[in-house]
Amino acid sequence: MVKNNENAFRSIIRMTTKIKGLTLLAVIISIFVAGFNAAQPPVLQGLLDSVTQSPVFWGATLAALVILQSIFASVLSYVQARINQSLIRDLQSDLSHSVFNMPLEHLEQYRRGDVLSRFNSDSTEVAKAVNSGIISAIGSISGFVFAFIGMIWIDLPLLLVILVCIAFGVLTTVLTSRGVQDRSRLVQDSTGTLTSCVERTMSALPLIRAYNATDHEVRRIKAVIQDLFQKSLSLALMQAAMKPIATITMQIALMAALAFGVFRVTSGVLTIGGLVAFVMYLMMMINPVMQIMNGITTIRTGSAAMDRIETFLEADSEESYQARKAVANLNKFEITENSSIEFRKVEYIYRNGEEKTYIGPLNFCIPSGTKTAIVGPSGSGKSTVLSLLERFRLPNNGSIFIEGQHQLSYELSSYRDMFSLVDQASIALGGTLRENFSLVGSIEDSDIFSVLESTGLGRLNNRLDNDLGDDAVKLSGGERQRLAWGRLILANNRPIVLLDEPVSSVDAVSANLLNKVISSLPDSTTVLLVTHYLSHAKNFDQILVMKDGKIISSGTHNELLDTCDDYRVMAQLQGVT
Repeated sequence: MVKNNENAFRSIIRMTTKIKGLTLLAVIISIFVAGFNAAQPPVLQGLLDSVTQSPVFWGATLAALVILQSIFASVLSYVQARINQSLIRDLQSDLSHSVFNMPLEHLEQYRRGDVLSRFNSDSTEVAKAVNSGIISAIGSISGFVFAFIGMIWIDLPLLLVILVCIAFGVLTTVLTSRGVQDRSRLVQDSTGTLTSCVERTMSALPLIRAYNATDHEVRRIKAVIQDLFQKSLSLALMQAAMKPIATITMQIALMAALAFGVFRVTSGVLTIGGLVAFVMYLMMMINPVMQIMNGITTIRTGSAAMDRIETFLEADSEESYQARKAVANLNKFEITENSSIEFRKVEYIYRNGEEKTYIGPLNFCIPSGTKTAIVGPSGSGKSTVLSLLERFRLPNNGSIFIEGQHQLSYELSSYRDMFSLVDQASIALGGTLRENFSLVGSIEDSDIFSVLESTGLGRLNNRLDNDLGDDAVKLSGGERQRLAWGRLILANNRPIVLLDEPVSSVDAVSANLLNKVISSLPDSTTVLLVTHYLSHAKNFDQILVMKDGKIISSGTHNELLDTCDDYRVMAQLQGVT
């Protein structure tokens, strides 16, 4: 839900509490800068009005104030740069924690590029709102106050004329800036869409070129770029429309000050030095007012960015989301002591807009230390079973039991320590071989060498720290899959092994290596294999046949040949007897 401006602004203010020391330092320094600046007009007035009496004193004082102002301004510039980088760091750190701990079924609602744009452009806009909007505004207000006091001291009637002009400009800016936040959000959303499109095309470039679809994809991306261009122009038009308001207001104020000031000088009410000092104060007041006006726009833009970021920061973590589910779903059932996995009336619903796809109800039991395969046509729900077991998704109805206990009764991290997973989608990470294997914990090089040999990847022994590219593209599809087998071997102390199409990218000779990997697992290990290849499942203790989201039959290979028509057809087509 989109926050209103006030809540978004409060969220931005809360970000400064993590760096309150730096923020306070910046505020103090900005006040000093404004003070040194405000002290210069009366010194200059003294120099002009008593030029024949003590010019050295007044000149030295003025030079000292200018030097001090410059030094403090330089320090302020560094502190603000540090604040900017600290805010971006904190926002990106908080985002990474929230994004990588969100329930997967929630995260799937967002495109990857849209998530990336929150890390990059949105976090930068929020930092800019704090730095250029809030902190600079405090310094500007200090400068305004000092100038205001100085102008009262010099000539109150002249000041009243100026304030009328400034008040009109500020009011007009506030009213015209209301549309900036909405337009900024549209621009940021379009930026996320563009990032998603480019990322999608880059990740599938060989496929796109193979079908001569490059021009089609380029046209698609250009359309998104054009949309971003139009929205950016709309935002720029509104921001540009606001700048003349501030400029015209200040010019009117300056002309009014000069005209009325000259009249006051000729009337003998004001000295030349006083008029010069007043004009200097007016210039000091003009800059803060213009900074405040620009700061309003910056804060509006930052608020839109913060709104997008907080959709993730306020999202439930996977653990807290599942903990709430546990309170509503835990119930006490007795199950057979030697059962490692049991599904009871489990249902899951995929939602795509108004369209729904139902999986279940699923009822089956897998005894500890046995090997079970799930077979069936694509889209029948086989991989969903593994996703439900890993608690990547939670059932809409029914219960899943692991080692005699409801799956939600386990703390999430300790629960996942019970499983080893070879996933058909996430086979390898970008980075190095060593980093890929380190997912299972701290390991010795000798263990890695042994695993590479046993999975047919011995030639990579001297490439542990070589970069494999995004998604490990420098390895072949089969090598990436065997890399996942290697992680399975290194995590052989986990009691349950889940294999999702583990040989989809390897040749027949390499596929036999997987049988050796499975055979090397401890006898107490429970194995659940999802596969289209019956030859890999025929010797398993149990085979579950799925179709249209349901288990239509179960048994051994020979039993299913006699009792299940669908299984028999698959076996005949694959030549498995």
